[in-house]
Amino acid sequence: MAPGTCLLCQLPKDLADSHFLPAAAYKALYATGLPVNEPMVTTSKRVFQSSRQITAHRFCSECEDRFNSGGESWMLDKLATLSVFPLREMVLASSPIIDEADFKVFSCDRVPDFKIEKLVHFAVGLFWKSAACTWPMLDGPVNRIDLGPYLEPIRRFVHGTGPFPQNVCLVVYLDSSTPPLIAMTPPRKFQNELFHLFVFYINGLQCMLCVGKRAPGSYGDMSIASGPGHPIFLMPEVGNRFFEVMKPYTQNSRPSTRIMKTLEEWKKLRGRSL
Repeated sequence: MAPGTCLLCQLPKDLADSHFLPAAAYKALYATGLPVNEPMVTTSKRVFQSSRQITAHRFCSECEDRFNSGGESWMLDKLATLSVFPLREMVLASSPIIDEADFKVFSCDRVPDFKIEKLVHFAVGLFWKSAACTWPMLDGPVNRIDLGPYLEPIRRFVHGTGPFPQNVCLVVYLDSSTPPLIAMTPPRKFQNELFHLFVFYINGLQCMLCVGKRAPGSYGDMSIASGPGHPIFLMPEVGNRFFEVMKPYTQNSRPSTRIMKTLEEWKKLRGRSL
């Protein structure tokens, strides 16, 4: 604990060593059967392995509990691993409202036991964390997103003292690939002249936050938070497509000697030649 001002409740408190990306989500990133099984980390400078997680003294224990009870405790055991994807199985237990070969849409209102408010709080909370402060990482700070005038309304929503903000849309995709890509990335901004668009991916779950008065009405219809029926989308290769888009950010990253050895071991373990 360290004294300071909590970013969420904005009160002087003792601050916990808070996680940026949820600690439980890292568990699926460890490779089994390898001499070095730590998660692979990619920055703009290098590719390496590390068990270090992104933390800093940012929130008081009461607000840590708000993140946990607001959505994290419900969401985190439902994300994908190499063997199961509970959130996807939950959604697939209902009938899609749009059913195409490579694109399906489900109404969360029709999914038994689906807690829409938990997913929304979890996702919006992570976007807000990314905008509220700078988080340290091994190769420098994590890129901070800018929510502009929506930062404070979103803070109040996450804190539980305000409604879901106007002109904010949250669109959620689940990866239908088996298994989905097991990886995660902090929120990133994607350029658009009319509105702001931010995206993150965590173990089979991709969330897009669209903010701005000039966003197309289709985003409002697609929003799991406020769209008709609270839609959620299921598509193949969601994770791989997202990381393809991310390649320009990491095209100059140099792999460490250890990561090359780990990849060699990984291929041997699966009977592949180099």
